[in-house]
Amino acid sequence: TFLGGVPPPAIIGCLLGGGGGAVAVDVVGVLRSVMSLAIIPLLLGLSTSRIAPKFVENKIRPLCPIVGIIATLCLVTGAAAGSSKLLLSEPTTVGYAILVSTLLPIVGGLASLAIARPILRLKEHVTRTLVVETLSKSPTLAYVLALRHFGAGAAIVPAAAMVTLAVVGAAVASVWSMIPVPDREEVN
Repeated sequence: TFLGGVPPPAIIGCLLGGGGGAVAVDVVGVLRSVMSLAIIPLLLGLSTSRIAPKFVENKIRPLCPIVGIIATLCLVTGAAAGSSKLLLSEPTTVGYAILVSTLLPIVGGLASLAIARPILRLKEHVTRTLVVETLSKSPTLAYVLALRHFGAGAAIVPAAAMVTLAVVGAAVASVWSMIPVPDREEVN
């Protein structure tokens, strides 16, 4: 997450705005958005965990699953509702948005699976984590960045992805939770 904060604005700038591109891109604005939405909350969480580990372990961690579920529900429904007019105004658009938002993470997950074990030689539990993270990497950031920096039309695919990725990521995690990790690779 931390290392993913700088490359997206740079990539966006290069692909869309570099060399007199047709799309004006405020790379610094995109970087500020990424910092405020992802990097600063991450650093605050890590700092709190480092400063008060017992408090975090006893008081915060037990709340994380339910807070995560509620936050995800609010974000997904908010994005879907906020983009509903655009999604429903053009049936073809919603079909493409759902197709792209479903296929892209599946291809990414399969690529990470193909690389993790045979090439990187990662253990099974690490491979599974990598694949689920790749599959369900939150499109919330993409949605907010699209709205803030490119307009509502650019937020259609991330809005659809917020719904489809929640389902795809949960399905993969659920299936893998039923398949035990080999004993020699169990996490302590």
